[in-house]
Amino acid sequence: MIRFIRTVTMAPGITAQGIGFAHEMAAHLKNTLGLSTQVMVAVGGNPQRIGWYYECEDLAALDQGLQRMNADPTYHQMSSRTTDFFVAGSFEDTIWRSI
Repeated sequence: MIRFIRTVTMAPGITAQGIGFAHEMAAHLKNTLGLSTQVMVAVGGNPQRIGWYYECEDLAALDQGLQRMNADPTYHQMSSRTTDFFVAGSFEDTIWRSI
């Protein structure tokens, strides 16, 4: 099982808007692209961190999902709004595999 996690730091003072946008993006990924994505917030560490979590069977399925996401014009349009909610340069992607 492969787990893809994208985290980002929310801009100060607009946490509610950042969380709202994160849920809007997750809904788009699920409803339009079939990528069942969950929104997460940090419980420890930096409380301004938020993330998206996507789980798939293997790396090939992850690659297919990322290709669908990157080919979607609405995803790119929505992504252009991230500067309204998140700190530039704070995005981080990690990929985990079950053992």
